[in-house]
Amino acid sequence: MKFSIPFIKARRKNTEAGPSIQPYRDWVIALCLAAVLLVGALAWSTELFFRVKSESEAAAAPVATPKLFDDKALSDTVSFYKQRQAGFDNPSPSPQFLVDPSI
Repeated sequence: MKFSIPFIKARRKNTEAGPSIQPYRDWVIALCLAAVLLVGALAWSTELFFRVKSESEAAAAPVATPKLFDDKALSDTVSFYKQRQAGFDNPSPSPQFLVDPSI
């Protein structure tokens, strides 16, 4: 199968690997494949954008959010920390005993 493109003239015919090595042909094939993949990705992205924009795919009816915490447990926790804060604000006047480690 002979592959020819008019603007590609250089060919490696007499190489040790044989006539199947044609770097210009391989580059053209790789670039054409990359262009086809790029066009396909752009087409898919555009189609997905318009599907999401029209709210047919991603948007749904709003769902009630679940309750994340218990109100009673939250109020118990707040009251516990308020009691703790009161203990830090008004420390008891207990004597401080310092221990001398040299004795």
